[in-house]
Amino acid sequence: CPWQGPYHELTVHEAECTHPTKTGNELMEILDEMDQTRKKEMQLYNSIFSLLSFEKIGYTEVQFRPYRTDDFITRLYYETPRLTVLNQTWVLKARVNDSERNPNLSCKRTLSFQLILKSK
Repeated sequence: CPWQGPYHELTVHEAECTHPTKTGNELMEILDEMDQTRKKEMQLYNSIFSLLSFEKIGYTEVQFRPYRTDDFITRLYYETPRLTVLNQTWVLKARVNDSERNPNLSCKRTLSFQLILKSK
């Protein structure tokens, strides 16, 4: 069973879970789907690692600085100084919980990154 949840909901899940009553063929189909998903994820990771192992790849360390918007209710965002990569000038921006109006009221935090081309 692929269920993942808090421990206090385990007994409710065990009572409602349909996996213990499935036949062997149904379980094999579910396991095959899980294997296919895992294989796709591994192919993605392997392709990323092979791309990163090329000799022509350079690494640039960036440091984000905090800024505030000019809105009535200011919002925090982070930005890097301009950096030159591939003969172009770029800036990286990051925002915390970009889709939420008041991200400080949320327990779930996400970072949204934006790569901006500054040169023409």
